[in-house]
Amino acid sequence: MRNLLWKDFWQNSRVLLAVAIVAAAPYVAGLIIVVVDKLFWSSGPQSGLAGVEGVCWASAWLSVFMAAFLGGNAIAGERTDRSAEFAAGLPIPRGPSVASKAIAAGLPCVTMWALNAAVLGTITWLQRNSSPKPFGYDDRIIGVAMCGCCSILLFGLAWFFASMLKSPVISAAAALGTVAAIVVIAALSLTPAQRITDDQLVCLFGIAAAVGLLSFAVGGIVCLRRAEP
Repeated sequence: MRNLLWKDFWQNSRVLLAVAIVAAAPYVAGLIIVVVDKLFWSSGPQSGLAGVEGVCWASAWLSVFMAAFLGGNAIAGERTDRSAEFAAGLPIPRGPSVASKAIAAGLPCVTMWALNAAVLGTITWLQRNSSPKPFGYDDRIIGVAMCGCCSILLFGLAWFFASMLKSPVISAAAALGTVAAIVVIAALSLTPAQRITDDQLVCLFGIAAAVGLLSFAVGGIVCLRRAEP
Protein backbone atom coordinates (compact mmCIF):
# COMPACT_ATOMS: atom_id res chain seq x y z
CA MET A 1 0.00 0.00 0.00
CA ARG A 2 2.85 2.38 0.78
CA ASN A 3 4.32 1.85 -2.68
CA LEU A 4 0.94 2.48 -4.29
CA LEU A 5 0.53 5.73 -2.36
CA TRP A 6 4.01 6.86 -3.35
CA LYS A 7 3.23 6.06 -7.00
CA ASP A 8 -0.07 7.95 -6.98
CA PHE A 9 1.32 10.98 -5.16
CA TRP A 10 4.28 11.09 -7.56
CA GLN A 11 2.06 10.63 -10.60
CA ASN A 12 -0.24 13.44 -9.45
CA SER A 13 2.62 15.67 -8.27
CA ARG A 14 2.15 18.27 -11.02
CA VAL A 15 -1.56 18.57 -10.39
CA LEU A 16 -1.00 18.72 -6.62
CA LEU A 17 1.61 21.46 -7.08
CA ALA A 18 -0.72 23.46 -9.31
CA VAL A 19 -3.58 23.10 -6.82
CA ALA A 20 -1.32 24.15 -3.94
CA ILE A 21 -0.20 27.25 -5.85
CA VAL A 22 -3.79 28.23 -6.66
CA ALA A 23 -4.91 27.73 -3.06
CA ALA A 24 -1.93 29.64 -1.64
CA ALA A 25 -2.07 32.53 -4.14
CA PRO A 26 -4.75 34.51 -2.22
CA TYR A 27 -2.69 34.29 0.97
CA VAL A 28 0.42 35.57 -0.78
CA ALA A 29 -1.52 38.43 -2.36
CA GLY A 30 -3.24 39.17 0.94
CA LEU A 31 0.06 39.21 2.83
CA ILE A 32 1.47 41.73 0.40
CA ILE A 33 -1.63 43.92 0.71
CA VAL A 34 -1.58 43.77 4.53
CA VAL A 35 2.13 44.66 4.66
CA VAL A 36 1.66 47.60 2.30
CA ASP A 37 -1.38 48.74 4.30
CA LYS A 38 0.56 48.63 7.56
CA LEU A 39 3.55 50.49 6.11
CA PHE A 40 1.69 53.31 4.38
CA TRP A 41 -1.74 53.60 6.03
CA SER A 42 -1.21 52.01 9.47
CA SER A 43 -4.72 50.56 9.78
CA GLY A 44 -5.87 48.98 13.01
CA PRO A 45 -5.71 45.26 13.85
CA GLN A 46 -9.36 44.70 12.92
CA SER A 47 -8.61 45.88 9.38
CA GLY A 48 -5.79 43.35 9.18
CA LEU A 49 -8.06 40.56 10.39
CA ALA A 50 -10.68 41.52 7.82
CA GLY A 51 -8.05 41.33 5.09
CA VAL A 52 -6.89 37.90 6.23
CA GLU A 53 -10.48 36.70 6.38
CA GLY A 54 -11.10 37.92 2.85
CA VAL A 55 -8.14 36.05 1.36
CA CYS A 56 -9.06 32.98 3.41
CA TRP A 57 -12.52 32.87 1.87
CA ALA A 58 -10.97 33.32 -1.58
CA SER A 59 -8.63 30.38 -0.94
CA ALA A 60 -11.47 28.28 0.49
CA TRP A 61 -13.69 28.69 -2.57
CA LEU A 62 -10.79 28.18 -4.97
CA SER A 63 -10.08 24.95 -3.09
CA VAL A 64 -13.68 23.87 -3.69
CA PHE A 65 -13.22 24.19 -7.44
CA MET A 66 -9.82 22.48 -7.24
CA ALA A 67 -11.53 19.46 -5.67
CA ALA A 68 -13.15 18.78 -9.04
CA PHE A 69 -9.78 18.68 -10.79
CA LEU A 70 -8.27 16.46 -8.11
CA GLY A 71 -11.18 14.03 -8.34
CA GLY A 72 -11.07 14.02 -12.13
CA ASN A 73 -7.34 13.45 -12.32
CA ALA A 74 -7.31 10.67 -9.72
CA ILE A 75 -8.47 7.98 -12.16
CA ALA A 76 -8.54 9.52 -15.64
CA GLY A 77 -5.00 10.88 -15.27
CA GLU A 78 -3.58 7.37 -15.68
CA ARG A 79 -5.54 6.89 -18.89
CA THR A 80 -4.27 10.16 -20.33
CA ASP A 81 -0.60 9.23 -19.98
CA ARG A 82 -1.38 5.55 -20.79
CA SER A 83 0.12 4.33 -17.52
CA ALA A 84 -3.22 2.63 -16.77
CA GLU A 85 -2.49 0.05 -19.48
CA PHE A 86 0.87 -0.74 -17.88
CA ALA A 87 -0.59 -0.89 -14.36
CA ALA A 88 -3.37 -3.22 -15.56
CA GLY A 89 -0.75 -5.78 -16.56
CA LEU A 90 0.85 -5.82 -13.10
CA PRO A 91 -0.35 -8.05 -10.25
CA ILE A 92 -1.83 -5.13 -8.31
CA PRO A 93 -5.11 -5.78 -6.46
CA ARG A 94 -7.85 -3.47 -7.63
CA GLY A 95 -9.08 -2.65 -4.12
CA PRO A 96 -5.82 -1.22 -2.74
CA SER A 97 -5.17 0.53 -6.06
CA VAL A 98 -8.49 2.40 -5.97
CA ALA A 99 -8.05 3.17 -2.26
CA SER A 100 -4.60 4.61 -2.95
CA LYS A 101 -5.99 6.87 -5.68
CA ALA A 102 -8.76 8.05 -3.36
CA ILE A 103 -6.29 8.89 -0.60
CA ALA A 104 -3.84 10.64 -2.93
CA ALA A 105 -6.62 12.83 -4.35
CA GLY A 106 -8.82 13.23 -1.29
CA LEU A 107 -6.14 14.03 1.29
CA PRO A 108 -5.14 17.35 -0.37
CA CYS A 109 -8.82 18.37 -0.47
CA VAL A 110 -9.24 17.67 3.24
CA THR A 111 -5.96 19.46 4.01
CA MET A 112 -6.95 22.62 2.15
CA TRP A 113 -10.35 22.70 3.83
CA ALA A 114 -8.87 22.09 7.28
CA LEU A 115 -6.22 24.82 6.91
CA ASN A 116 -8.76 27.43 5.81
CA ALA A 117 -11.16 26.35 8.57
CA ALA A 118 -8.34 26.71 11.12
CA VAL A 119 -7.55 30.23 9.91
CA LEU A 120 -11.21 31.26 10.12
CA GLY A 121 -11.46 29.69 13.56
CA THR A 122 -8.43 31.66 14.71
CA ILE A 123 -9.91 34.90 13.37
CA THR A 124 -13.18 34.18 15.20
CA TRP A 125 -11.30 33.53 18.44
CA LEU A 126 -9.33 36.77 18.12
CA GLN A 127 -12.47 38.78 17.43
CA ARG A 128 -14.30 37.20 20.36
CA ASN A 129 -11.50 38.42 22.62
CA SER A 130 -11.68 41.94 21.21
CA SER A 131 -15.48 42.38 21.08
CA PRO A 132 -18.28 40.64 22.99
CA LYS A 133 -20.47 40.11 19.90
CA PRO A 134 -18.34 39.43 16.83
CA PHE A 135 -20.19 39.98 13.58
CA GLY A 136 -20.45 37.01 11.27
CA TYR A 137 -19.59 34.27 13.76
CA ASP A 138 -22.50 32.08 12.62
CA ASP A 139 -21.89 33.04 9.00
CA ARG A 140 -18.36 31.65 9.19
CA ILE A 141 -19.58 28.30 10.47
CA ILE A 142 -22.15 28.12 7.68
CA GLY A 143 -19.56 29.14 5.10
CA VAL A 144 -17.03 26.54 6.26
CA ALA A 145 -19.71 23.84 6.19
CA MET A 146 -20.79 24.96 2.72
CA CYS A 147 -17.20 24.77 1.43
CA GLY A 148 -16.79 21.27 2.86
CA CYS A 149 -20.06 19.96 1.40
CA CYS A 150 -19.41 21.55 -2.00
CA SER A 151 -15.91 20.04 -2.04
CA ILE A 152 -17.35 16.58 -1.32
CA LEU A 153 -19.97 17.05 -4.04
CA LEU A 154 -17.52 18.20 -6.72
CA PHE A 155 -14.88 15.63 -5.80
CA GLY A 156 -17.40 12.79 -5.84
CA LEU A 157 -18.95 13.82 -9.16
CA ALA A 158 -15.56 14.30 -10.82
CA TRP A 159 -14.41 10.92 -9.46
CA PHE A 160 -17.56 9.32 -10.88
CA PHE A 161 -17.10 10.85 -14.34
CA ALA A 162 -13.39 10.00 -14.30
CA SER A 163 -14.21 6.34 -13.69
CA MET A 164 -15.83 6.25 -17.15
CA LEU A 165 -13.92 8.91 -19.11
CA LYS A 166 -10.32 9.18 -20.29
CA SER A 167 -9.80 12.92 -19.78
CA PRO A 168 -9.30 14.53 -16.34
CA VAL A 169 -10.26 17.94 -17.72
CA ILE A 170 -13.53 16.68 -19.19
CA SER A 171 -14.30 14.83 -15.95
CA ALA A 172 -13.76 17.98 -13.89
CA ALA A 173 -15.73 20.08 -16.39
CA ALA A 174 -18.61 17.58 -16.28
CA ALA A 175 -18.71 17.79 -12.48
CA LEU A 176 -18.65 21.60 -12.51
CA GLY A 177 -21.27 21.71 -15.26
CA THR A 178 -23.56 19.36 -13.36
CA VAL A 179 -23.38 21.46 -10.20
CA ALA A 180 -23.85 24.68 -12.17
CA ALA A 181 -26.95 23.26 -13.85
CA ILE A 182 -28.39 22.20 -10.48
CA VAL A 183 -27.76 25.66 -9.01
CA VAL A 184 -29.37 27.41 -11.99
CA ILE A 185 -32.44 25.17 -11.88
CA ALA A 186 -32.80 25.68 -8.13
CA ALA A 187 -32.41 29.45 -8.49
CA LEU A 188 -35.04 29.62 -11.23
CA SER A 189 -37.48 27.56 -9.17
CA LEU A 190 -37.43 30.11 -6.34
CA THR A 191 -39.50 33.26 -6.50
CA PRO A 192 -38.02 36.58 -5.32
CA ALA A 193 -40.26 36.47 -2.23
CA GLN A 194 -39.04 33.03 -1.14
CA ARG A 195 -36.18 32.70 1.33
CA ILE A 196 -34.24 29.60 2.29
CA THR A 197 -34.46 28.94 6.02
CA ASP A 198 -31.57 27.69 8.14
CA ASP A 199 -33.10 24.23 8.39
CA GLN A 200 -33.49 24.04 4.61
CA LEU A 201 -29.90 25.20 4.20
CA VAL A 202 -28.66 22.42 6.47
CA CYS A 203 -30.71 19.91 4.47
CA LEU A 204 -29.19 21.20 1.24
CA PHE A 205 -25.69 20.78 2.69
CA GLY A 206 -26.54 17.24 3.72
CA ILE A 207 -27.97 16.39 0.31
CA ALA A 208 -24.93 17.80 -1.47
CA ALA A 209 -22.54 15.78 0.70
CA ALA A 210 -24.68 12.65 0.30
CA VAL A 211 -24.75 12.99 -3.50
CA GLY A 212 -20.98 13.47 -3.51
CA LEU A 213 -20.38 10.39 -1.36
CA LEU A 214 -22.80 8.33 -3.44
CA SER A 215 -21.09 9.42 -6.66
CA PHE A 216 -17.73 8.54 -5.13
CA ALA A 217 -18.97 5.08 -4.15
CA VAL A 218 -20.46 4.40 -7.59
CA GLY A 219 -17.29 5.62 -9.29
CA GLY A 220 -15.21 3.33 -7.10
CA ILE A 221 -17.37 0.33 -8.02
CA VAL A 222 -17.09 1.19 -11.72
CA CYS A 223 -13.33 1.45 -11.38
CA LEU A 224 -13.14 -1.88 -9.59
CA ARG A 225 -15.15 -3.67 -12.28
CA ARG A 226 -13.84 -1.89 -15.36
CA ALA A 227 -11.17 -3.56 -17.49
CA GLU A 228 -8.63 -0.91 -18.44
CA PRO A 229 -7.89 -0.65 -22.19
